[in-house]
Parts: sequence; C-alpha cells; structure tokens
Amino acid sequence: MKYSSTSSKPIGSVKYVILFLFCSITIISCTRKYRNTVVEKELKSFLGSTIIFPENISITFEEITSSRDFVLISYIDSTDCTPCALKHIEVYKFYKDQLKNQFNTEILLLIQNNDEEGVKKMLSDIGVPFPFLLDIEKKFKSINNIPDNPTYQTLIVDEQRKIIWIGSPVENKKTWELYQKMMAKLSSKK
Repeated sequence: MKYSSTSSKPIGSVKYVILFLFCSITIISCTRKYRNTVVEKELKSFLGSTIIFPENISITFEEITSSRDFVLISYIDSTDCTPCALKHIEVYKFYKDQLKNQFNTEILLLIQNNDEEGVKKMLSDIGVPFPFLLDIEKKFKSINNIPDNPTYQTLIVDEQRKIIWIGSPVENKKTWELYQKMMAKLSSKK
C-alpha cells in the first residue's frame, strides 16, 4: 500500500472517497434532471389544453367569464392542507382588484369537498369575494387531468378555456412579474 509523505492515510482510500462522491453527485444530478424533464413534459402537454366543466357543476364557464377575458382557477383539494389553501385565498384577496381591473381576470375557487354548507360558512367567515364551485366527486380534476401537486393546481384560462398559465401568478414576486409581462403582451394583441 502506498502512503503519502505528508499523511499517514493510504492514497488509495482518498481516491475511493473522491470517486464515491463524484458518482453520488452525478447520480443525484441525473435523477433530478430526469425528474425535471418529466415534469416539464407533463406541464407542456397540459399548457394549451382546454378545460372542461363536468355536468354536475351547476354554473357554466360562460356565466363566470361573461365580462372577463381570463379566469384564474384555483383547485383546492380537501385532502390537502386546509391552512395552506386558506393562505392562497388570502393572497388572491390581496391581488383581486389588480387581477380584475388591470388584467380583466376573474378568480374562481374550485373546491373538492362534499360539505357544501361547511365550505360556504368557511368562505363567508374569511370574507371570500369571488365565486366558488364544489367538485364533490373529483370529476373536474379527473376530466382535466389536474396534477396531484398543489403547485400546479392553479390555472389561468382564456375565453376559449385554454390553459395559458400553470401555477399561481401571485405565489411570489418573480412569478407575479412574469405574469404581468405575459398579460401585457396578451392585452396588446386584443
């Protein structure tokens, strides 16, 4: 076994440690790239698709969008974190006027829950000023292939119900800025 003149540790052991670290980083990096590529492909195929409202939902898309060019649909699954969903609602309340006035966007909450009275009371208690629909049987989610990841359960659709944005535009400052740029471009085309 060879020894370095400045250390009593074998040189071969250091090589194996470095090789192990290099392989570990490479494997993790490749796995992440693969996972990101898969998610990216799924989202790209989702973007531009048409949203379908199931027959069991009492209000029509046209009633919601009668005076708006865009609709922000936030799908809230009752199996997810309720306080997290409420946090998003509070953020939407903060941006409501700007979304409606500057970008002609309506906000629609689509809530997966079978307790209609309980949901109405909760939304009334926190003062939600926009429409909501219940998706009791998760038909909206299944018909439209809404992803399970809550990050991708907020969509913005145009008048033709085509998805033009995936994710909450008010999640953080960076996404809000991107959303504003996109909406400015879309508005200038009208």
